[in-house]
Amino acid sequence: MVKVSVLMPAYNAEKYIGEAIESILNQTFKDFEFIIVDDCSVDSTWSIVKKYASTDQRIRAYKNEKNLGVVGTRNKLISLSLSSYVAWQDADDVSLPRRIEKELSFLEENEGFGVVGGFLEIFNGAGFIGIRDYPESDDKIRKMFFKCSPVSQPVAMIKKECFEKVGNFNPKYSSGAEDLDIFFRIGQFYKIANIQEVLLKYREDYNSTTFRNLKRLELNTLKIRFEYFKGYGPSFSDLLYNFFHLLSLCLPISSKKKLKLFSYFRNKNPLSFEKYYSHEKMLDIGCGRNKTVGATGLDIVNLPGVDVVHDLNIYPYPFPDNHFDAIHANMVLEHLDDFVGAMKEMHRLLDSHGILYVKVPYFSSLSAFIDPTHKNFFTEKTFLYFTDGHNLSYYTDIRFEIMFLELRNNSSSFLEKCRNIIPFKKYLKFFFLNMYDSIFVVLRKK
Repeated sequence: MVKVSVLMPAYNAEKYIGEAIESILNQTFKDFEFIIVDDCSVDSTWSIVKKYASTDQRIRAYKNEKNLGVVGTRNKLISLSLSSYVAWQDADDVSLPRRIEKELSFLEENEGFGVVGGFLEIFNGAGFIGIRDYPESDDKIRKMFFKCSPVSQPVAMIKKECFEKVGNFNPKYSSGAEDLDIFFRIGQFYKIANIQEVLLKYREDYNSTTFRNLKRLELNTLKIRFEYFKGYGPSFSDLLYNFFHLLSLCLPISSKKKLKLFSYFRNKNPLSFEKYYSHEKMLDIGCGRNKTVGATGLDIVNLPGVDVVHDLNIYPYPFPDNHFDAIHANMVLEHLDDFVGAMKEMHRLLDSHGILYVKVPYFSSLSAFIDPTHKNFFTEKTFLYFTDGHNLSYYTDIRFEIMFLELRNNSSSFLEKCRNIIPFKKYLKFFFLNMYDSIFVVLRKK
């Protein structure tokens, strides 16, 4: 018997379901069954599912005879599961490659836990939006229950025995919040945790069921919290928060504005991405004496910490295709003869979800021109040339997605560092050209 059942409900998901399925098939952990139930889609979802099922025997595909809705389909998926653990995968999200491996290891190694989740990378058609984190410990999770969901259902893995003990999803919450109800019930008997890194890319879509039924979802959320007040003992601030949440339902605010407001306060756009992503194979190009911890150091000079000595202007570098899940290029690209060639080489070396961390001098800073070995100069728009949609992206066929970009000041002076927290600083660069001395950009391979 396989260890994990990956469960995917699908309805009219033809646009995204292929990417969602492939993100599971490409997991580092392979011993799973993948059960997909199509809930009477009226587009080509079912034909796409059947095509994948015909090429991978781990996929078991079913189609409902009548539309059961999200809750009915989830309960059917649970009944079809044959393993000890179930992992949810929505038809429009993307699991990162080590998600199942990490979640299964946690539940097998930590007795008493019934659910484990992780962080989300929020994105839409325009690309990266932000990161949504969740508390790690069971104690902190319980304190969060009455303010927002402490575990994200799309990235959750649950012990199958939890459903046998507390029952399946409640049909009366078929318009949303059924996941909060099941976590409340599981939390009465088991501990809950979140792995402290991004495990899933969550697609934010204002045409989704969540958006269309937002008011019903909010009402169900409040009903569920009220139902479990006695068992969980909310604080006074929890009661006050829910009172104002109830009042907010009377305000003339559109669903779209509400979701945007929620995302503004809930999502993070972090300065340190390494805090949220786990990398197994890293390359530090031009590392010198300050190699990134855990990375393979590549440089032209044989210095302490350099693992591979190679002329950085000669391609290819001595590594196979798709070998690294992260590359650090810290103050090195400005020295290279062929910047476009370097971007192509780094694209070659990264795997399908690989992240490139770049720091380069800002064109208007003294540091950009004071070093006679600098050959390339950068603005905040330089890396757009390697993204989809730019009118000059025909220079090369490689593509990256810009996840984060910020102009920074790297002075050791306290007053100089204060520039980094000035409000609306993105507008100030047009008037104070020497305000920033570097650009930090995070890109993901496409």
